Amino acid sequence: GNVGIGAVSPGALLHVAGNAMIGYASGGTPASLTNGLAVSGNVGIGTTGPGSALTVIGNVGIGTSAAGAALQVNGGGLFGWGTASVTGPANGLGIFGNVGIGTTSPNSKLSVIGGGVFTNTWGGAIAPTAGLIVEGNTGIGVSAPVQQFQVNPNGSSSFVVTSSGSVGIGRTSPGVK
Repeated sequence: GNVGIGAVSPGALLHVAGNAMIGYASGGTPASLTNGLAVSGNVGIGTTGPGSALTVIGNVGIGTSAAGAALQVNGGGLFGWGTASVTGPANGLGIFGNVGIGTTSPNSKLSVIGGGVFTNTWGGAIAPTAGLIVEGNTGIGVSAPVQQFQVNPNGSSSFVVTSSGSVGIGRTSPGVK
C-alpha cells in the first residue's frame, strides 16, 4: 500500500507532506528548508550513477510534457539571471552572459568558432570552414536592407551590391556592374 509521512491519506507509494531531506547525516539540516526537498549528494534522473549534482539521461522539457530534443524550452525561459524580477521572452530564450557555439570560452555576447548558415530554405547548406552563408539581403548599419548587400554608415547608402551583381557607391539602386 501507500506510505504517508505527514499525510493522513497518502495518494502515492510514498507521499511526503512538508519538508524532506535525503542523504543528510542525523541532525544535519540545510538552511531555510521550507516545504521542499533537500538532497545531499548527486541526483540522477534516468540513471542510477549520477556523476554531477544533477544528471539527466534523456530529454528535458521545460514548459512541455513531451520534449523532442535534449533540452526543449517552450513559452520562454531565462538562463544565468541572478534575479527573479527579470521576465523571459514570451516565446524565446533569454541568456545573461556570453554564448559560445563551438567554443567553451566565449569572449563576447556571441562567439562562433567555425562556419555558420543563416537561412529559411537551404536545408542542407554547409558553411565553408570559418565562413558564413546568408540567404536574403544583408545589411551593415541598416535594419531593413533593400539590396543583396548594403552598408549604410550614419544612415547614408555608401555601398550596395544588388542580386544581379551591380555595385553602387553612394546609390541604393545601381544600374550597371
